[in-house]
Amino acid sequence: MFKTARMRKIRIVTLDKYVTPIVDVLHEQGLVQISDISDSIQQDPELAELVTPAKATPYSGKLSS
Repeated sequence: MFKTARMRKIRIVTLDKYVTPIVDVLHEQGLVQISDISDSIQQDPELAELVTPAKATPYSGKLSS
């Protein structure tokens, strides 16, 4: 029997070259829900100084749906 578990928010910061492999593994394992933070970056100046959003690809749209 399955027990539900409380979700926790995590942030993963990585180099561009590791984004696709990380997303692939996490998606295949069904371990996380992936959210786009582009809007958050634009609204928070401190966060905008630290990170820049990656460009959206058709692949990322497919994963988020």
